[in-house]
Amino acid sequence: MTPIEFIAVALIAYSSSGAGSGRGRTASESNGVEHVYYLPFDFETYTAVTRENIRKRGADVRLRLGNRSGELAKLIRRSAPARGFDFSRVRLGIDFSSGPPAYVDKLGDVIIDGRRSKLSAADFTNVKRLIKRDWYMEFLAEKDRKRRSRHPKGPGGG
Repeated sequence: MTPIEFIAVALIAYSSSGAGSGRGRTASESNGVEHVYYLPFDFETYTAVTRENIRKRGADVRLRLGNRSGELAKLIRRSAPARGFDFSRVRLGIDFSSGPPAYVDKLGDVIIDGRRSKLSAADFTNVKRLIKRDWYMEFLAEKDRKRRSRHPKGPGGG
């Protein structure tokens, strides 16, 4: 294959992959989901989990969601107007590439840019179905492994 033929084949492969055109983006990117911070809805905590600390306390599960993060965003955005939101029991935080983040509390109440709403029972069940509780448990185990590797317990180590 000559260098010119090689370049022609490479350009065809590049253009057909959708690279550079936006066609090759994943569904999560096209829906603008940057991060999904999650703490299982059935967890109770000793200290409050708030909009401000969900990023530190929760596991970022966007990569695990893959193409389903767009479906998650749609469920959250179609919640019906309501009055409630428990600011000390946040269990899900979604950062979008543009616009304000969304938060869901333990009972399925949603707040986006100060507007409060509530997920229907079916949508709340679907949110729980999309995000697996095991992912958080794996996150905790990995966090513990990292902590132990930094502070090994050995002879004289405690």
